[in-house]
Amino acid sequence: MGDLPIERLSPYTPPFTYTGVDYFGPYDIVVGRRREKRWGVLFTCLTVCAVHLDIATSLSTDSYLCVLKSFVARHGCSRRMLSDNGTNFRGASRVLKDEIERISPALIERQYPELEFTFIPPGSPHMGGSWERMVRSTKSILSEILPPSGLREEVLRAALADVESVLNSRPLTYVPLETSESEALTPNHFLIGHSSGLLDDIVIIVDDSAKRNCWTRGVVVDVHRSKDGQVRSAVVRTADEIITRPAVKLAKLDIKVGNTLNGSS
Repeated sequence: MGDLPIERLSPYTPPFTYTGVDYFGPYDIVVGRRREKRWGVLFTCLTVCAVHLDIATSLSTDSYLCVLKSFVARHGCSRRMLSDNGTNFRGASRVLKDEIERISPALIERQYPELEFTFIPPGSPHMGGSWERMVRSTKSILSEILPPSGLREEVLRAALADVESVLNSRPLTYVPLETSESEALTPNHFLIGHSSGLLDDIVIIVDDSAKRNCWTRGVVVDVHRSKDGQVRSAVVRTADEIITRPAVKLAKLDIKVGNTLNGSS
């Protein structure tokens, strides 16, 4: 087995500096009375293993360029982008090269970092294992959450966002067991600074039936708001169970939430 490529071991570089990209699908969606096909597009950071998911309306180069523009707008321009030998990928490489050549060199240096397209050899899917494995995970999750029929594009887009959140919150390192407040390193730590997209509050649960001097802590995982927008109750995860309590029975702790809480005191 050869050494890992430089794209897999590049410290001190932003996420998606080195990116793998692939298509999966198609998925049949309902548009009015007709049916159309949509393809999922997966971008994988080869260094921190983060993913970005989007939808392509076709396998054409123009459609891929639109998806690529959306990706760059959100995550910045990659230094190198790896993919298989699909005609849409090669077409995008040629089109972008022609467009960049029309821009003055000074403008390129200031606003358009060099984007290099690299293609793995034909018949060697193992060389794209980093993104092929993420495609497999994405398709596996989608098979569980998508409706069996009548799929609409907005539902597919929302489902891809959910899958992206799940994959970016997966642990990249061994999960420690020494302390209940420890958590594993995840791709989200590099993207948003913490493991989950939600900064849940830590609260003390006011329970009249609890033992004296027993203050149960929990993490708010969801809230229920009334019509005026105020939080009236919340779903709280404690060390033993998930419970729902009214807001008046929850005392929010004024501390910074940096780790997932699994204990009580």
